[in-house]
Amino acid sequence: MTRTKKLFVAAATCLMMTTLEHRAKVAPGAARRSTVRKSGVTVRTRKRLRSTVANQRSEFLRLCRARIKPSDVGLPMARLTRSGGLRREDVAAISGVSASWYTWLEQGRDMRVSDDVLERLSETLKLSEDERIYLFTLVQGRPPRLRNATRMEAPPDTIRMISALSMPAIVMNLRWDVLGWNKVNSLIYRDYATRAPTDRNLLEILLIRPVQPALAQTGVHPARLRYSSVLAPPVR
Repeated sequence: MTRTKKLFVAAATCLMMTTLEHRAKVAPGAARRSTVRKSGVTVRTRKRLRSTVANQRSEFLRLCRARIKPSDVGLPMARLTRSGGLRREDVAAISGVSASWYTWLEQGRDMRVSDDVLERLSETLKLSEDERIYLFTLVQGRPPRLRNATRMEAPPDTIRMISALSMPAIVMNLRWDVLGWNKVNSLIYRDYATRAPTDRNLLEILLIRPVQPALAQTGVHPARLRYSSVLAPPVR
């Protein structure tokens, strides 16, 4: 064998080994391939690796389900599982969802879940407030809406400041709930004292409520009116 042929064989062998090593490696988060044989035909399927958040969600739901005894939710003790807690079917039935759907959720599948369903799951699994926030974060990637939150009042010094102004002024939080107003605002625009505390959201008033007759004559929509507002700390 000549020197040129030896170099060609060595280069081809090196290239083949490099290709085999590259195929053997699986990048993190990449899809795994598996081979399934059906009716004499080989079918290649792709199975994605679960993310860290999906694994945490699966483990969290499993632990919460295992700590609840069937007797705690009115089920007979004959339904005991290996862990001594509820079965997936039990959690699904109490929460008002199908067993397959809850199984997919606990398996960490990528799926959309509404606030209402997560609230029912939180009640079924008897989650604390911190655990409820953790569940929403794992599933929706954000904390839940405030529950049983007390309405914040405007700071007294802020009320004194807007009361001294000679122009309409209101105090709002980050949700646009009106927390305070001065007398000039009540005379020119609206008196919030005549509205219930839950009916003082400025966005709803401007965009949903009908236009007031006095403003309708001017042809100006209330949403275009300029308010001198002082933002209070957001409601927590």
